[in-house]
Amino acid sequence: MNGREEHSLKIQESILKKIENEPDVIKNFYYSMQSNTERTKQVYVGYVTTFCKYYDYNIYDLKPQDITRYLEEKVHYRYEGENKIENRESVRSLNLFAIKRFYDFLVENEMCEKNPTTKIKPPKIREDKEIVYLTPEEIEEVSNNIMDGCDGWRYRDLSIFLLGCETGLRCSAITEINLDDINFEENYIRVTEKGNVVKEVYIGNGLKSILGMWRFDREVLLRKKKVKCDAFFISNRRERISQRAINSMIEKYTKSIGKKITPHKMRSSCAMNLYNKTGDIGLVSEVLGHRDISTTLKYARAGKQDKINASKILDDLYRK
Repeated sequence: MNGREEHSLKIQESILKKIENEPDVIKNFYYSMQSNTERTKQVYVGYVTTFCKYYDYNIYDLKPQDITRYLEEKVHYRYEGENKIENRESVRSLNLFAIKRFYDFLVENEMCEKNPTTKIKPPKIREDKEIVYLTPEEIEEVSNNIMDGCDGWRYRDLSIFLLGCETGLRCSAITEINLDDINFEENYIRVTEKGNVVKEVYIGNGLKSILGMWRFDREVLLRKKKVKCDAFFISNRRERISQRAINSMIEKYTKSIGKKITPHKMRSSCAMNLYNKTGDIGLVSEVLGHRDISTTLKYARAGKQDKINASKILDDLYRK
């Protein structure tokens, strides 16, 4: 079983456990999403279950204004202690998309006359939001923080961190890498990315060397416990490392930076640093695996060096 299949099976088991005591409509909605990944099903089922409970499952005759009220009261904001915080537009949009998909399911199965969400528009995504990423100097600082960490695990943590920053791999894809997915002879890793796309991700000699050091430490750690594990990145319990564990790890090692860094910011760091160095948005799009280059354009808009270069070109042009 490859890492992606193992991960999907665990998510499936988690979903089924959570919905075992929910009404059949939730279970049937889950089983209706055959074309979606287990992660998408998990998110949609979670959002829809919360929505249904808000209305005590009296959801069959709701009006558009009822949906809008729910989105405003329960989705637009969240509370952290006594602080009221606005949720990101992407979170609010995903909630709406999940509810839309749920009502499509109800209409298709003749449990509801029409979809009350049809004319409700998702919030506009603000494109002027600053992209948070780590500069090369900050990446070096975090790498040093990691090397000052726990013996036996430092090369695991450094490998995960640099894989994200150098290849732009998503955190989920990193956790799913198996030992036999890495070709140390030809410098590439076989990964299954979003949409079940299998690709070969090439790595430099420096990163390969660090991965090799972790491979050695990993074998020692597994041998001590007399266990076997297909996963390349293992936890203290000698099991496949989780995304939550990586999130905690990144948070610990980036405290000195003064930025809120999540695992996804490693991907942003890869994109921004590659674009700032090359100015080639097509190359960035290829590395990140974006199907549509418009998805990658936010990194070009955020690239300061291009704007600085443009100002110098115009300044020289007008002063010849």
